Amino acid sequence: MRREFFGVTDAFAVLGLSRRPWVDAEEIQSRHRELAVQSGRDGAGMPLSHLNEARRIMEGHGSRLRHLAALEFPDADAGGKYEPDWKLFESVGTLSRLAGLWAGRLGGAGSAIARAALMSEACQLRERLREVRVPIEEMSSRLDESVRSLDRRWPDVTPAELFSVAEEWTYWQRWEARTREVAALLDGA
Repeated sequence: MRREFFGVTDAFAVLGLSRRPWVDAEEIQSRHRELAVQSGRDGAGMPLSHLNEARRIMEGHGSRLRHLAALEFPDADAGGKYEPDWKLFESVGTLSRLAGLWAGRLGGAGSAIARAALMSEACQLRERLREVRVPIEEMSSRLDESVRSLDRRWPDVTPAELFSVAEEWTYWQRWEARTREVAALLDGA
C-alpha cells in the first residue's frame, strides 16, 4: 500500500488501516500509539508529525470520509451540497448568543444579589440547551449509522454519498462544539 496517492498523503496507509468509511476509534488510537512508540524507539519509523496528522484525519468521521473520497475518487466533484437544518442552526446560534450576553451580565454584576437574580436566567438557558441537544444527539446517532451503512456497502459507494455524509458531520461537529461552549459558560457560573 502506497503512502502517497496522487500527491495526497494516505492517512490509512500511514496508520496501516484498510481504506473504508468506518474505522473503530480504538483501532486508530492503538495503531497511532504503536507506531509512535516504534518511531521513537528506533528512529526509523514514520515521523511523529505524519502520524499525528494521520490520526487527526482519521479520528473525525467527516475528515476521514473526505480523505477517503479524495483517495478513491481523485477527480470527483463534491457533488450536491448537504442542506443543513436551518432551524437547528438558528437555535444553536441564538442560544450561544444569549449565553454570551448572560455571561457578560454575570461578570458585570457587582453584588451577590445581582448575580443571584441572573441565576434564574441561567436555569432557563440550561433548559434551552437540553432541548437543543436532543436533535443534535439524534443527528449523531443517525450519522453514525450512515457511516456504518456506507461501510457495509463499500466499495459500492459514490463520491457524492461520501461527501454528503462528511458535510453533515461537519455541521454536527460545529453545533456540538457550540453547545459544549454554552454548557461551559453556564457551568462556570
